[in-house]
Amino acid sequence: MQRFYQKNFMQKRFSKVVVLLAIILAACSSCQQKQTDYIRQSLLDSLTKMNPAIGNISKQIKSNGKNPDLYFSRGSIFLQMHQLTLAAADLHKAIELDSTKVAYYLTFADVNIEANYVPLAMQYLRKAKKIAPTDRELSLKLAKTYLYLKEYDAVIGETNQVLGVDNNNAKCFLLQGIVYKEKGDTIKALSCFKQAADAEPDNYDVYMQLGLLNSFRNKKLAEKYLLNAVRIDSQRYEGNYALAMYYQNNKDFKKAIKQYKKMIVLNPQEAQTFYNLGCVYFHLDSLEKAFSNFNIAVADAPTNADAHFMRGLCWELRKNKTEAAKDFQNALNLRSNFEDATNALKRVTEK
Repeated sequence: MQRFYQKNFMQKRFSKVVVLLAIILAACSSCQQKQTDYIRQSLLDSLTKMNPAIGNISKQIKSNGKNPDLYFSRGSIFLQMHQLTLAAADLHKAIELDSTKVAYYLTFADVNIEANYVPLAMQYLRKAKKIAPTDRELSLKLAKTYLYLKEYDAVIGETNQVLGVDNNNAKCFLLQGIVYKEKGDTIKALSCFKQAADAEPDNYDVYMQLGLLNSFRNKKLAEKYLLNAVRIDSQRYEGNYALAMYYQNNKDFKKAIKQYKKMIVLNPQEAQTFYNLGCVYFHLDSLEKAFSNFNIAVADAPTNADAHFMRGLCWELRKNKTEAAKDFQNALNLRSNFEDATNALKRVTEK
């Protein structure tokens, strides 16, 4: 009997402890939720100052929280502002409220692709495909996502579906060209890119592809295509860089220097431009100009082993072996298997 009462007493005591723990955990959870809500509201207030439309939509959501278009609109703004967590939450809510609108799925996929959650993006795009199997924009989005995942047959399938309705779609030809390029079929890739250029004469991406593919085949065509890309969008870094590298690789150093200087004006923070310009001047034996550009490259990108190495060569040619050794050692610290830096360090430290 004594054991029974003792056991019963312990059970009651244990139950009270469990209840107390549950109350404590609930209180902690409530505090965490309040803190989360406070942080979210503070972020919303800050974003509203940047874009008043957010505040207007948020007020409408408070009075009409079942309207999916409101969440879609606010989520789209968050995406434009690169607030991916907030964008994903709003767009997911829009889909929950109305799972029939393809636009919601497309934008939700954009958020997840930008956040590098590609499988999740694909999951929702496939759901949308069941809702609207013939939607062109959806097929193109699926094709781009399949290309990212290197599912090439699926890319061809989706783009062919669009071409069955719109046989002059430049985006489809561009995507198919990239597929053939990645598979190593240059002839088919060039054919697709040319079809894309015919369908859309001012497509920057098409001329970039044509220029890069022809860089090792037809130099005159390569320059023509890259110049077209820069003409279409003179602010894009990759087009200007590809053109400058084309001139540098073909030893047209005067044009390369002019192009790199133009790029520095457009983007003075890009260390790679200074490094490449330094290499051109080094090749032309303009040692001081080369050193100046490598110096900037090292300052802007201190983890660039090549920039340290090339500045080290400049120091060596200037007969300053102490500084040269420092740069060669830095290059080796950043890239331990840097053979040229190893040999150079031995050379300047030999007695």
